Formats: sequence, C-alpha cells, structure tokens
Amino acid sequence: MRRFLCLLGFGLSVCSAPTGATPDDRWTDTPTGWTYLFGATSTEVTNLQNGSNQRIFNIERVGSGLYNAIGVTNAGAYQLPGMQVNYALTGTTLANLVNNNNRRIIDLETYDVGGVENHAAITVPNTGATGAGWGYLVRVSPAQIDGWITNANPPLRIIDLDVYTLNGTKQYTAVAVNNTGSQAHGWWYYYGQTAAQVTSLLTQNQARLVDIEVDTPPTLVNPATFTVVMIADNPGGGWWYPSLSAPQVAALLNQNGARLTCLKRYTDAFGATRYAVAMVDNVDAETRRIRDLIRSTIPTGDFGFKIKQVGGPTLVSLNENFVFEPASQMKILHAAYAMHRIDIGQDDLNNTVTLNTGTNSSQSCPYSVSPTSPTLRTTIQQMMRPSSNHHTEALRQRYGTTNLNNYAAAAGLSDVRLNHTLGCLCSSLPDFNTFTSRDAVSIYEQIADGSLFGLDLKDELFSIMSNYAQLGNFRVDTVMNQEFAQTNLTTTERAAFRDAFNQSNKGGSYTCGASSPDPRRWRTDAGWATIPFKTGGPLYLQFDREYAMSIFVNDSSDPASSTDEIYNIFYELIRVPLREAMQSWDAACDPDGIFSQPQNDTVVEGDDARFTVTILARPGSREYRWQKLVGGSWVSLFNGVAYAGVDTATLTVLNAQPDDAGQYRVRITKPCGETISQPATLTVSAPCPADFDNNGLVNFFDVAAFINAYNTQDPAADLAAPFGTLNFFDVAAYISLYNAGCP
Repeated sequence: MRRFLCLLGFGLSVCSAPTGATPDDRWTDTPTGWTYLFGATSTEVTNLQNGSNQRIFNIERVGSGLYNAIGVTNAGAYQLPGMQVNYALTGTTLANLVNNNNRRIIDLETYDVGGVENHAAITVPNTGATGAGWGYLVRVSPAQIDGWITNANPPLRIIDLDVYTLNGTKQYTAVAVNNTGSQAHGWWYYYGQTAAQVTSLLTQNQARLVDIEVDTPPTLVNPATFTVVMIADNPGGGWWYPSLSAPQVAALLNQNGARLTCLKRYTDAFGATRYAVAMVDNVDAETRRIRDLIRSTIPTGDFGFKIKQVGGPTLVSLNENFVFEPASQMKILHAAYAMHRIDIGQDDLNNTVTLNTGTNSSQSCPYSVSPTSPTLRTTIQQMMRPSSNHHTEALRQRYGTTNLNNYAAAAGLSDVRLNHTLGCLCSSLPDFNTFTSRDAVSIYEQIADGSLFGLDLKDELFSIMSNYAQLGNFRVDTVMNQEFAQTNLTTTERAAFRDAFNQSNKGGSYTCGASSPDPRRWRTDAGWATIPFKTGGPLYLQFDREYAMSIFVNDSSDPASSTDEIYNIFYELIRVPLREAMQSWDAACDPDGIFSQPQNDTVVEGDDARFTVTILARPGSREYRWQKLVGGSWVSLFNGVAYAGVDTATLTVLNAQPDDAGQYRVRITKPCGETISQPATLTVSAPCPADFDNNGLVNFFDVAAFINAYNTQDPAADLAAPFGTLNFFDVAAYISLYNAGCP
C-alpha cells in the first residue's frame, strides 16, 4: 500500500493524496439529525458519538478537559467512515497520527498548556471515499498562510483556521484540501474583521461561513474581530451571529429551523460568555417556504407554526415549543373544558350562564355591564365567533381559573396556563397567558379524536365555532382556488370537494402601546380541518383526513398591516394537504384511454354497419356519444330508426343508405375530461342486381329466384328496362350480370 507522507519544517506540514470527497458538513443544508454540546468532557463527546451515531465535525477546547462539539448523524449524505476525535496531541504525535495511519485532518483545535502546544484533532482515513489531497500548517503567521495558498499547485482551499496564543504570542493553524475536481469551490478567508465587515463580505461574496475564529476579543472601546473562512456554495438559508448567549443560540436554532455549523466561545468586555455561530437550514422545503413567507412579511418578533394529521404524522413544524402569549386563542381551553363538563354530566348546553362584571375587547379592565343570562351554547358561541371577552370571563368565573389550568395539565398541555383575564394584557400588565404551537395542535387533535370528550360534542363544538361549512372563509377559498387551478376537476367536482371540506379555528390578537412609537403586537391562530380524499380504485371511495394546526407571532413591533398577515399565512399550512386531496380526486377521475380505435366499414345499401371502440378503462363513470361529420362539424347521433347504440361502445348504422356514408367517431366523457376516438369511414355501396335473393351472395339460388320472378311476370325481372316487358332481352341481361359476379 502506498503511503503519503507529510513534510515537516518551520511549523509547516504539506501532504498529498488521491482526490476524494471533502466533508461538507458546514454548508450542506440537507436536513439531518444533529446535536451540539457545551463544556462536555472528552468522555461525553465519545459517548455521544458512539451512543447516538453522531459524527463530530467541529470541536473547540473551552477549558481543561472540556470541549464544545458539533455533530451530525453519521448516515446518508453525511456518512463518513472511520472518523476519530483525538485529544491532547503534541505536534509530533499529531504528525505521527496522520502519517503513520494515513489519515487527514478535517478540524484542528490548537491551544497552549503551560507553554506547550497541544492539539485536539478530528481526522478521517485518507483513502477511498474520504481520501483527498490536503495539507496543514501549525504555528504560523497570516503571511505564511497567504504564501502557502498563493503558491500551492494544485490550488488549495482552507477548510479550518485556528487562532491561539502560545507563550503570549498569537499564532495560527490552517487545514486545507486541494481545490480541484469535485472539491473545487469559490472561497475566501479574512483576518481581523469586525462583525459588520463579516456580514458585508458574506453578502458581497454570496457565501456562507465554514469557520469562525475570534481574532481579538472585544474591549470596552473596540469590538471583537474575527478570522473567518467562507465558501461560495450557498443553497437554502444560512445565518451567522457574532455575539449570542447560550440560551440565544438555542432560541435561534429553533426559530430558524437550523443546525449549527460553526461555534466559537469567547468572553466579552463585561466578562460574559458569548458565542459566535454559523447555522444552515435543517428543515424540509415546505417548512422553509412557510418560514420564509412569515419572515418576509413580519420582520420582527418570534414566530412558529405546526400542522399535524390527527392520529398521524407532523407535516411541518417550526419553533413549536416556544411559549407565547396566545391572546384569544386561549379561549379554546375554556370551550373544551365546558364540553368536558357536559360530557361528564356536570353541565348542559341549555343551562344559563350569568354575565356580570367582565372585560371587553377595548381592554378596559374591569368594566360593568347589565347582567344577562344566555345559554351555555350561546356563551360559547359568542366567545368563539365574535370573540367576546365578556362571555369568556363569564366562563372563567363559572369554572374557575384553577380548574381550567388543572384541566390543561391533565390533558398534557404542559405550557398552557391562564394567568390573566383575557382582554386585560396591556392595561394591567399581569403575567402573560402561555401557550405553544405544540399544545395548540395537541388540544385540537385530542378534541378531534375524542380523547377529551365524545365525538358528538366534538362536532357540536366545531359547529359552534367559526367554521367553513356554515360561514365560509375567503382565506381558505383563496388557497383552494389556487390549487383547483392546477387540476382537471370540473365545476361540479370542485363544489363537491368544498361540500366535503370543513374547518374551524380560533384566532387571537393583542396590540399594546398602540399610541407609542414602538407598539407591540401578538397574533395567533389555531384550529382543525377535515379534508376529503379518494382512494381504493376502481370504485374510489371517499375518506376524510383531519388536521390540527397552529401559528403565532409573538411580541412583534411591526405594524398591524404586517402582523395581521399571519391570519392569511395560517391557511398556507393546509395548502399541501389540499393539493394532495385534490390530486386524489383527479386520479379518481382520469380520462379513459383507447385500446382499439373504430375501424372503417363498407356495407351494401340496406345492410347494417357497425363501429366499435375498446377503451383502457380508468376508475369512474363515463358516457359514450357517437358523432358523424356533417358539413365540417361533428354532430351527435341519437338512437332511433337510423342508429342504435349511440351511447355505448358499439354504434350500429341501421339499414345503411348512401346518405349515411361518411366519417364517424365517439366521445367518451367523464366529469374530469373526455377522450375522443379517431374517425372511421363508412362506405355504402349499391346492391348487386345479380344478388336476386338479396342475401349478399351471387350463386345458383339467385338464378332460381330470377327464373321464378320471370315466370310469374314479377316486374323485378324486367332488367332490360328500355323494352318495358319481360322477354328474352331480360334473360340475357341477367345472364350477363350473373357471369360478371357483380361485386
């Protein structure tokens, strides 16, 4: 086996190997499992790697025996065999590791231990799928790195830069691969850039970061500067943040639906631990679409969403565990608890509810109203449709805040809590009410599947709420019409689809400080939908799928014209299920194909002609209609004395006459489209005079029939018409026709 050696000298190491694949963990945005660790021991990193099949690709020493690490699931596009993390390596042991074992470095962390240079290194075999031309530098200056890159042949591309201090002197390390073949990319590296400069360079180069190092820590006077490596390949979303706390890192990962690709810890001018990080997309295309739609419309505030099939998988989800102020979305808790009380026989929809002092939508808390006594049904409806805070407060007083919160906890809604009277957020500034998209979806799913109370009460509640079947919804119709336009569904089918669809929801809204320069807004929506699908050909039975969904924008400073868009985007959550359902209806009604076309036919005048089509029958009903080309237009035929079977696969032209000659075709019509056959030609020939008995054959029986007609003076035997009488000339004429065969 050939061994590739590294040449050591002046802190320089250059290795070569066959060109292979370079890990692209730091910019590939194919969704994958991943994790990161703060301040973990080497044992914890190893346990993560072995126990969770995580492949570590970035490591940073943050203290004696402690490391930050980032890993991805070692599978699919991210699978690399033979990865190792090695700790506490000297320069010599590092060189021996790569040389004696034919390995190469993909991440190098160098640090000073009592004046001695130590390394933590992630390496892979330098053979096969992980083999690559590569090199590394240790204890060098920026000028040496620049010269190395400038003079490299073949060209090199840095994949890792490290800045460290050895005996009080700033030093650098660099790891590079050959920038050729499949490894070739546009790339850049920069020293000592401020955060603003890094951001500008990323925009200028249309790039994303693959390595971040703190070049100079921040002071009270000067900001931090960074040494960075960036690469031109920039699919999907990418983010970088120069100064985050650990909780902020976690929050932004959830908000963006991202995974970490670079992580660098440092201490700011006030002694606080901060992190410079880079992230890439780690969600599917539909989640990205909705995420980007929200952020492009609502630039500020936290947001998230989720949609889940009832009893089935989650379709899309982003930031589902973020705890937000739900505003009137909280009212579903009051409604569900009321239905639960009815289900266990402790209340009734026809019972009366007392409305006393409560709150109103103008957020004046409290206010007095004239007492009234609506039924419980009316109270729930007023709460869930016009969103009356007054009726909501009546239910809170009826059941008690503690019971409502205990009910939420018993239903597994771990972050749902009623802390203040609805409508009173801004005026009295109490503790926020809390909800998550996870909890919102859970409560609607549990209502839909009958877990919280009977399905009869589920139907009752969804009918009491704002629902599509009774009230319509222009936002749903907008999405539905856009998707209908991509199908072959007829007007009748579209109407049937709408009739089978239903949806109920409850939104929420707060605006605090509307008159201030920086008002704050909360917008939420959540609900349930049932969407009709078809399956099970050839009969294609209809079945329904139910979905629970939620969306929110929390504490946004954008104007109402922007934040209110969340109510339109809410229905983007069901766009894909609607599309799939419509496609199933389309598939249930594909136009038929034709296996055999009608064939030309020639008949003798007075005989019947037939045309037949054989179809490749697809599911669904169909209608046949035969047509004839008349004066350049196709005219539909009807059963009667002239035709039979005009609405079947076989057309019969009865007693064909010369006027029946021409072209015929059939239209096969289904609700979603039609199939038209190729035309077939009918030729009608005159009858043969020699075929005296009209049986289609000329033989001895025709002679006998003529003799009989001649002897009985039948005018049919008068073939020599010019003479007008039966005589020898008629006999001679028939003999001539007979001998000719008269085809």
